Amino acid sequence: MRHAEFLRYEPRARCKASGGTRDFVTPYGIEIVKMTALQRIYIFDMGGPHSFPTIYMDGRTHPKDLVPIAYGDSVGHWDRDTLVIDAVGFSEKFWMNRDGLPHTEQLHLTSVSTSTL
Repeated sequence: MRHAEFLRYEPRARCKASGGTRDFVTPYGIEIVKMTALQRIYIFDMGGPHSFPTIYMDGRTHPKDLVPIAYGDSVGHWDRDTLVIDAVGFSEKFWMNRDGLPHTEQLHLTSVSTSTL
């Protein structure tokens, strides 16, 4: 259903946040900004919705009363030179890929990246 009506419903074409890992394949690129004093990392979507998820690096856990949104709630930590991001609380309305890969609000993503941010 989602793929068949792509042009009508695809959220990214309507400047809606993509969520999950889709920002990393945007044709406009992303910018990763580490705010050491705030203990946060932002991943800016440079095209389309001009939106960004926030990765909290201050040791917090996910809140128990999450309201599902496209980017969910992300907490991260460093494991030596590897950034580990744990994200939950995703809305079912965002699309993980261009085909509208379905998922539920139970989606739980763990991302890892070896980096020198």
